[in-house]
Amino acid sequence: MDGMDEWQKPSKALPDTFKSKLVIESKEHLTALFALAQDISHALSAEGKENTSDVYSGLELLNLGMKRFLNMKFYKEFLPYSEGEECHESFSVWEDFSSKMLLILETLLAGVLRREMDAVLRIKLAKTATKLLEKPKIFGDSCDFLPPWKETLELLEEFHVHSFDGSLFMGKEVREQHLRTLVTLLLCFRYYLDASCEEQLLKLPLFTTMASVVSGSAAGDMDWEQPIQLIAQLASASLIVPYHVPFILSWIPNAVCLWKKINTSYDWDRLWLRLFGRIAKQQPHAIDWSPHIHFLYDRIFSCLHISTREGVYRFHSTIKTPPNVACLVRGDAVSSSAEFIIYSLTPESPSSLDLFLQLLQIIEPFYHPNHLEHHQHFVPTFLSSCCRILLHRTSSERKATRDNIMHPILGTRTTTAVASREHRLPEEWISIIVAKLYSLAERSLYSKSSRSSQEAANSIGNLCAILPGYIIPNLVSTAEDDFMSLTMPHRTKATLKALEMICPVLCDSQLYPQGIEYIWHMLFLLLPCVDVNDSTKTKLAIDIVITLSYHFEQLFNEQPNMLEDFVLQWIERILHFLENIEAPAKLGHAKVSPLGFELFGKFCEVFFPNCPETIMSCVVEKVSKKIASVFSMEALKHYGIMVFWIAKTYPRCVDSLFIKPLLLHIQDSSQPHLLQKDTSKDELHGRLRLVANAVRGFADSQYSQEIFQVALAAMKETDRKVYKAGSRLLRSLLEGLCCTTLKMDTTSCAIDWNVPTDIHWKEAMKWIQRSLEFVDSQLFHTNLEESLKDDILKERIFSTARTLHALERGGRWLLAGAMHRWMDKEEEEEEEEEEKKKIRFILKRPLYAGMFGEGNDHPNNGELASEMWKQVYQRILRLLEISCQYYPDNAVVLYRILSPIELGNEAFRFDSRLHRVGNQARNYKQCIQSLVIAKYGTNQVGKHMPWTYHRWRMECLFRRRQGFCAKGGFTEPQLVNALLEHLKHLCFSEFRKVRSRARNALVCSFYLTPSSHRWTQVETLFQSVETWIATSQEERIIACMELLQHPFFIRFVAKHYYWIKYLVHVILQCSKISQRQDVIFSLSSLFGKFLSQVRPLVLYNKSSQDKPQQHSWRREISCWQQLQSIFDMLNSTVFDSSESSLFHGGNWRVEAFVFSLFYAFYRPECAISEVYLQELMRKYLCSEVMIVRAIVQRIVHLMIQLSKHREEEKWRSIVRHLFSDESFVESLLKTMCQDLSFYDPNEQQQSSASTFGYRNNMPSATVMSLASSFFSDSLDAFTCWIVDGGEPWPLGCFERASNDLVSLRHVRFLSRLFSFVDAQTLPQVYRVCSLSLLEQQSRDPFVTLKIKQLVFGECTVAFILGLEKDQSRENIEQYALEWMQQMFAKCFVDADSLATMETLFRLVVSWKEQHPQGLMHHWWTAWTNRNNHNIDHLRSNGNNSSWSPSSLNNARYLRAIFALSADQSPLHLQDTLVSWIEWLTTDTDYLSHDFEQVREEVARLLCCWMMKLKTQQQQQTWASKKIIEQWSGQSSPPQQQPDKPQQQCLSHARHTLSLLVVRCAHIRGGGQSPFHPLFVDSHAVKIWLPLLLKAKEDSDVDVSAQATNALSFAARCLIPCPDMESVLLDIGRDHLQFPSFKVRGGTVAFFQWWIFFHYFRLSNAVMLQEMLLEYLFDESVQVREAASRCIISLAPLNPMQVVEDWSRRMIQIIQDNDKRNDTQQSTQPCQEESRIRLRHGAVLGASALILSQPFAMLPWMPSLLVQVAYCIHDVPPISTCVRTMFSEFWRSHHEEWPKQKQMLQADQREALNELLIAPSYYA
Repeated sequence: MDGMDEWQKPSKALPDTFKSKLVIESKEHLTALFALAQDISHALSAEGKENTSDVYSGLELLNLGMKRFLNMKFYKEFLPYSEGEECHESFSVWEDFSSKMLLILETLLAGVLRREMDAVLRIKLAKTATKLLEKPKIFGDSCDFLPPWKETLELLEEFHVHSFDGSLFMGKEVREQHLRTLVTLLLCFRYYLDASCEEQLLKLPLFTTMASVVSGSAAGDMDWEQPIQLIAQLASASLIVPYHVPFILSWIPNAVCLWKKINTSYDWDRLWLRLFGRIAKQQPHAIDWSPHIHFLYDRIFSCLHISTREGVYRFHSTIKTPPNVACLVRGDAVSSSAEFIIYSLTPESPSSLDLFLQLLQIIEPFYHPNHLEHHQHFVPTFLSSCCRILLHRTSSERKATRDNIMHPILGTRTTTAVASREHRLPEEWISIIVAKLYSLAERSLYSKSSRSSQEAANSIGNLCAILPGYIIPNLVSTAEDDFMSLTMPHRTKATLKALEMICPVLCDSQLYPQGIEYIWHMLFLLLPCVDVNDSTKTKLAIDIVITLSYHFEQLFNEQPNMLEDFVLQWIERILHFLENIEAPAKLGHAKVSPLGFELFGKFCEVFFPNCPETIMSCVVEKVSKKIASVFSMEALKHYGIMVFWIAKTYPRCVDSLFIKPLLLHIQDSSQPHLLQKDTSKDELHGRLRLVANAVRGFADSQYSQEIFQVALAAMKETDRKVYKAGSRLLRSLLEGLCCTTLKMDTTSCAIDWNVPTDIHWKEAMKWIQRSLEFVDSQLFHTNLEESLKDDILKERIFSTARTLHALERGGRWLLAGAMHRWMDKEEEEEEEEEEKKKIRFILKRPLYAGMFGEGNDHPNNGELASEMWKQVYQRILRLLEISCQYYPDNAVVLYRILSPIELGNEAFRFDSRLHRVGNQARNYKQCIQSLVIAKYGTNQVGKHMPWTYHRWRMECLFRRRQGFCAKGGFTEPQLVNALLEHLKHLCFSEFRKVRSRARNALVCSFYLTPSSHRWTQVETLFQSVETWIATSQEERIIACMELLQHPFFIRFVAKHYYWIKYLVHVILQCSKISQRQDVIFSLSSLFGKFLSQVRPLVLYNKSSQDKPQQHSWRREISCWQQLQSIFDMLNSTVFDSSESSLFHGGNWRVEAFVFSLFYAFYRPECAISEVYLQELMRKYLCSEVMIVRAIVQRIVHLMIQLSKHREEEKWRSIVRHLFSDESFVESLLKTMCQDLSFYDPNEQQQSSASTFGYRNNMPSATVMSLASSFFSDSLDAFTCWIVDGGEPWPLGCFERASNDLVSLRHVRFLSRLFSFVDAQTLPQVYRVCSLSLLEQQSRDPFVTLKIKQLVFGECTVAFILGLEKDQSRENIEQYALEWMQQMFAKCFVDADSLATMETLFRLVVSWKEQHPQGLMHHWWTAWTNRNNHNIDHLRSNGNNSSWSPSSLNNARYLRAIFALSADQSPLHLQDTLVSWIEWLTTDTDYLSHDFEQVREEVARLLCCWMMKLKTQQQQQTWASKKIIEQWSGQSSPPQQQPDKPQQQCLSHARHTLSLLVVRCAHIRGGGQSPFHPLFVDSHAVKIWLPLLLKAKEDSDVDVSAQATNALSFAARCLIPCPDMESVLLDIGRDHLQFPSFKVRGGTVAFFQWWIFFHYFRLSNAVMLQEMLLEYLFDESVQVREAASRCIISLAPLNPMQVVEDWSRRMIQIIQDNDKRNDTQQSTQPCQEESRIRLRHGAVLGASALILSQPFAMLPWMPSLLVQVAYCIHDVPPISTCVRTMFSEFWRSHHEEWPKQKQMLQADQREALNELLIAPSYYA
């Protein structure tokens, strides 16, 4: 592998037969692409003059040609690989090539950035441009290309972020691909940016927001009220910010400050971690991370989702990123965390290593097999990421050190970043890190989760490449023990996975010279792993042998005898395994073999060529002997694979050892028939398959004539298995003669090919001609009527079909000679300029691939190939005619005759060998990659990969070329048309399997059909579909639906409005004909797949459409006319009142389909008459069918949104005319009420009188949400938010309720309609709403008064939001306030409607922000008066002894005040807020109100008001102190025993405090501080936290539980600082003597959570834990046990010295309080209780320390174990504690106890044996 050059030019590696033509091909392609790009660039630059259709067709051709240019590696022919004298010439060639490629790239990007571009074409162009940018050698490091990142980012945001304002429909599948490709393109742009882009990059919204927020300006505070906007800005910036540009470093401190602002969003954290991780990697140690390192580790710890032992998680995400923003979020938090950690390690900062080791120590218990759970998948991913990234860093730094590079290297697109010499990891650090990571990987290796086990094995492989001298001896030693274990087979399998990963390093003598010693030992350990009873273990062992096989030559040179022994024993075991293998059960349509054919084929392909020739002769003899005695069909399949690779590797022994013996067992040379006397059909079948495999791998057999005779004889048999095997033998014979393959010479570093000679071609042609004669004699030249009478016609048809299939598949290498005629004929039909025709021909013609007609001197080879394929397809056509004539109703016959067409059309595009070799190359690269990185560096992987990998890559390239060379024998149009007609007929068969195979064959045929013919064929296909639909035969209709929903037809149809019109007509016709369920299902499936591909197509210039088109297949150019015709058809369908109309009879499914299509295809360019629009809104906007009216709402809303500027007056007249009609208003209100009703009025069971009209027991709101999200989620992927809530709202600190979706949708829609109503009409409409909803009784029993009141509230808010934003209009505020007051007085009459009330009021408040500043002053005045009125009302009501309507009214007023305050920043109303807070905190009636809903509203309102006081920190502190001082009087228990009312008041006050803490913890923003002021001021915390802790003793269980919940949230939000730590430490010490044990226990739990959650930010964590140790000796047993559980979670956080000190302290206390050591033998009860308490506490502490390391045996543990064991005979609860501890100890240590007990001294082991019973008892 050393010194091997990178796989370079294909012309130097592909077969010699067409090597010279490759260079010509590459130059022609480059010239054609460059010329085409120039033409397109000129057309794009000529604004308004270009022919749009020509430009887009040119872009499609450019994309197609560039894709082929990259896939076929043509660009490698121009790269400067030459050295010496040729270097200058190669460089000049590359410069010219690079400039041309740059123009092509710019042309592709210009097409991407065109707004009117077809989305699918943009996807293709972006993918090709991305692939081009990912080839850095094409442009070089000095490329001055400046990517259009800003325009691309704007395009991305326009289509995927800002589309909630309303945009044209784009199907889900297209939208998701569009998003992925644009994001990937932007990520590629980053590496081409430099310092010149600094000014533009700093104008991104994220940087401007950061400056204002960090500086503390008022503008920054306003922006900070929108956390979702910040996440969106960060997500957009993270796609383009370059990590390697130095100017980004000055931005880091401000970025950290901004990061701290949000603490409750997972997306926010993972975006920052990805950004910081990449900066740390690309600019290693260019910035000092020490000031921020503790904060970063704190966030990293959150992202790992680690919980305490009680299952309490630190992380709680309260900010749910909306889908339109989440689509931009990229990156994995766990891998990004590992990246930052590894690249931030530096010897200049020893604390970085300490923090990393502490983090590993914390998460260490989670790697044990018994601890890993399904939701903790972050942990193994973090381990594998750390090991992989550590390998990359160490290899790069070691290489730089060897090359004497001392200065730092910044990362670029072609250069790997390396730190300076002083920042590189020393070997001592590497050893420490590797040892720690290996201990974690070793534990995770035995996990029950296959993912965790594989991640651990990958980690071990990477660590082995870093430090093989440490990993290999330890792993091999572990493997010996695991292989000897008979009781734990899972450990053996896990160890095999790890051994496979270290094999490359083990075999590399340069990286690890001692590896040869371990290989011999490991080889013979693998022999028992070939186990018939355990196929999984066998597969793993085979994988290891495959890896070791590449080094057999080296092993043979070292110890030839030992290798021979191993190979023979290994083959013996493999053969024994195959003998005993059983046929697997059939799963679906395939059999799953115990030993996969792909794996076994890979083994044979690698094992046999690498075996030394002296050993291989014995192996071949063994295999040949075994074959003669094998009769198992499953074994014969595997033997066939073995024979094939033996034939390719050692061809000289094939004739004598395999072919000749097998032929003698199959046929006597003197007889024309097969031998069947002493041979069963299965044996004959198996031997025929063996001969086929031998012949396929060996073309030059001397028995070719006999083999062909055997194949013909087998195909004459009537047994199906036999003639199938005969056809397989014929196919293999042709493949062996015709195919070009790689030679299996592993000793040479050159790529040699087995190329068929002219003799081979002629022999193949001879066998094909004789096979065709055989087919004619068997079927076509016989009397079919006579054969039909003898009942042998069917089997002859089957045999003929198999023979033709064999000729197609076996002779597919002969197709190239026929393809040039096909291409020439297609080009003749194109009427365009000669230059364009030449370019099109070059970019689309077949490529040279060394097949028939290439590389020889016979000019008539092409004619011979064409004639041969014509004869083959003529017989296929004749076979179809015979089958359809004699067996039109026989599904089996029709199914089997389609095989030659289905599998033969695209012979090379579905080449199984291509996929198999590609997978082998990828797997081998993954296996060997760590070794290559360790030896040569990160960016040298491709250059130094072993030769085997390059051979596989070259074979893949060759087979991929064959896919561009041969496409099937379509040379005769008449023959093609006849075949397609038969296939189209069979596609409508009544048999499902026949239809399926016919569809596949037809699609393959269409792929290969020329464009001109394809258009005609598709047109006739649609005519056939319409004909079958007219018959109303349901099975035929299903066939039509299944055909049209094929991905090929869906994509083809969605490209042209011409075909879309056909498909729309088909859908409408089918939707009316049948009501059968399977028909409806097929139609819905077609409809969904069709809409998933729909997108706005390009509407070409009208001038280009007036020209008559000379070719029918270009009729799609008239796009806008076809689109208009689609709308005319839909309009006629909707508004046709005749009985023949599709809408006649009220078919709701048809209506849903029609309006869905209307919504999907709507564009402002389409003309829709005003009459139609009025009728649409009048009739269907108020439809009784919920899904119909939901879709129509979308249509109307989208039409208004997209045409608001051009047709505003038109909509104004329509809406005013409709709303002047009271009947329309009443119908609209009725349907809105039905949306909110509990039952759906559209699903009434009319036939059942017992249901009384009940509607299927499904809530209507839920049904409507599902109906409207039918588009948002399933089809357009949140394309249009205008009906489902508009802009993701609110974006501020307080979340919106989640159960108001329907109301929000109503308001959004109605407000748009009411915006067109004038000032005189709007009050009249409002009065109609008041009359209908509040005064008239409802006739619908399911529309309750509550529902009508809610709808009235929705209408009121919609009226207010619909008021025009014109300063000249009068009484706007008066209207709004009057209607709002009426709404508040008459709506929201119960607690369930408070969430909707909040939503509606907050929408009203958002309305004022859209008006000029002059109106804002009036609004604020009215807002203040409104709230003052509400507060006066609340002051007058006070508390009530129980729930009452007045209590609910208080809750309503409080929620209204909150809704009016939640999203505002009333900077000029600080004094008003202060007075309101003072009132609310001094009014005891509300802090301890009897009604729980009122208390919740009080907590919500106080939380909000405290947040609004943010102009001065003193006011925030004052508010916090004011609230908690009031609570200190109410929440503290009185001195005397309280009576029942006082106790209830106290419980309610405590409950309100708990609610306030929870509310404040869920704040999504916080102005200048990252959290609510309640958690910032340490003096305030000193008051309210003890009150909250005291709530734990409350007699009300619910209050105590709510206090526990509040404490857990408080522990998350109290960020450590010196003042905070001292305050909490004082609180903890003060509560040591608190009377209530519940409060003391709650204090312990709180500190456990707080320390665990913020460990990396604590300045004195040990002192806090020392305080918790004192709780171990509490008077209460419950508190002592709680403290013990606390120590179990916290002990792993501490350094080893601290834990050892605690261990010695516990031992000392246990010994001091041993009754046996008490010389005075005191009998006083108090002293005895104190002794037991201290001893119990010490035993609990010792047990906690032991259990804190559940799977390890640390040095301090043996003495502690023995000391605890001595307490086994103490009084309870001491003895109980000891037994519990040892029960848990044996459960977690029993697997490794044989090793761990060796750490105990002899006397310690003896003591444990005496004091304790057997571990199995506890386990």
